[in-house]
Parts: sequence; C-alpha cells; structure tokens
Amino acid sequence: MTTKAVKAPKATILTAEEKSMVRKDFEDWSGGFTPYYSDEDEIKVYLRATAPAHLKRSAVKAFLEEWSKEERVEKASARET
Repeated sequence: MTTKAVKAPKATILTAEEKSMVRKDFEDWSGGFTPYYSDEDEIKVYLRATAPAHLKRSAVKAFLEEWSKEERVEKASARET
C-alpha cells in the first residue's frame, strides 16, 4: 500500500490594507483595547467570528504573530525613552 502526500492548505496572506482594517476593527470592537500576549485567545475568537471568510486559521496565526512582534517592539521602545 502506498501513501499519498497531502498538500497543506495554502495560508492566506493579508495585504497591508486588510491587516490595518482587521486591526482597526478589533480595536473598535474592543473599545480601544490593545491586545497583549495573554489576550491572544480573545483576539482569535474575534477574528474567527468577524474576519472575512478568506481569513483562514493559518492567516490568523500569522497575523497574531506579526502583531505580537510589533507590540514587543513598541513596548521596548517605550521603556527606552
């Protein structure tokens, strides 16, 4: 018996405009709340519930990782000043 390779679904890459829109939508939805690492589950719930249909789980994960990196940079630069 031979095994058949299964292709992983291709991650949807969001454009800069889409990322900005999703971030603004989240901030509006959360009352200006800025997400941090511990809030990742809440962000995932929000994005999966409200994001466009093409925003798949892998794209949500990539978006959150990128967002977390930006948050760390902002926090680090705030501490330095």
